[in-house]
Parts: sequence; structure tokens; C-alpha cells
Amino acid sequence: MFTDADGRTTRYVANDKKEKHQLLTGTIETKTKWVDGALRQEIALRDGMKSSRTYAIEDDHLVVTTTMEGGPGPGGGGRRAPVRWVYDRDVVQ
Repeated sequence: MFTDADGRTTRYVANDKKEKHQLLTGTIETKTKWVDGALRQEIALRDGMKSSRTYAIEDDHLVVTTTMEGGPGPGGGGRRAPVRWVYDRDVVQ
């Protein structure tokens, strides 16, 4: 389950089955599963674009890696280089 900055919550079931989710900008289709201790999500976007996102704990940090491929244009847009976000643990004092 993920909650965005506006307080909207989206729940994903990690069973590797397709789910549809209504977002502000439209509907997406996802498949979510656990792979080697990381949560992996495949996302089908509009215009044939696909994204995969992996959430993993590495060295006590949350690491989110996103790849994008496909989409409009000649050759379907190709595959882009992965983007990684590394989050530190929030320490509440």
C-alpha cells in the first residue's frame, strides 16, 4: 500500500496478477510480485509504454529503481536507462 503526498492511498496485491488502478491522469494496469526479497512491479501505461519498478532494501536504505520502455514514435521509443532513487531512513526524535 502506498500513500502519496496528497493522502491518496493505492493498494497493490503482490500475486503477479493484473490489476487496474484509477489515477488522476487515467487508468493503469499493474502486476506486482516479490522477487528475491524485492517488490517488483510492472506497469502498463498508455501508448504502449511500459515501466518496471523495483523496491529493495540495500544497506539500510530503500532503493527504488525504475525503467521505461516503448511508447509512441519510430521503433516504439526503445528502452531508457534505469533511474534509481535512494531513500534514507526517517529518524524521528
